[in-house]
Amino acid sequence: MAPGGFLLTAFQAGAGERVERFHGYGHDVEFTNHRHDPDHLAEVLDDAGFDVLVRLHRAPEGRERTPQHLVLAPRTP
Repeated sequence: MAPGGFLLTAFQAGAGERVERFHGYGHDVEFTNHRHDPDHLAEVLDDAGFDVLVRLHRAPEGRERTPQHLVLAPRTP
């Protein structure tokens, strides 16, 4: 990513859990959810040359079972 470019990412918040799934969205499928620690991800982004500007953490809504987290971070020049 070019310096000054913005990274916007959203993810399921957790403590690094890996959750195996065998059914999703009304279908039999196999997939893995990774729940990321928001503080750890902010540290990783900082170490990679990003300046974390915004962090939004919210409780699960509707059918969600896991807290959600959003990060907005430009790449430092």
